[in-house]
Amino acid sequence: MARARAVGIGIFQHKGIGRDDAEKRRAHDRENFRFFGARRSSSSPLRNRPSRNGTFLDCGFVLDNLMLGLASLGLGSCPQFSAMAYPDLLKKHITGSEGALFIAGLPFGRPKPGSHVNAFQPSRLPIDEWFKVVE
Repeated sequence: MARARAVGIGIFQHKGIGRDDAEKRRAHDRENFRFFGARRSSSSPLRNRPSRNGTFLDCGFVLDNLMLGLASLGLGSCPQFSAMAYPDLLKKHITGSEGALFIAGLPFGRPKPGSHVNAFQPSRLPIDEWFKVVE
């Protein structure tokens, strides 16, 4: 949660949106829920609730490979949780998703050349924070 919060703060700073700038924050939220203008979007519903450990890891692998495949075709993508916070609305518009658990949304399309927001790069954790060093 702390990393997600830091990325959110970072993107607002990158876009020049101040903490108290409610109008620009609302505009950013609208862009987010309009999938940043992407012409296509995919969602990742699990039709049957996961029953085994590792199911979400599998979903992450699928999402990662889908993003890499899109990049190989010159397309950009943006994994999103925000729309997944509204499962009832998603189920209303996605046929056959009753009882599904939504994992992520993935808007994708051709990146806009020179787009300022696409230049944002979140900080990365140092490798030693990812793995425990055994001596």
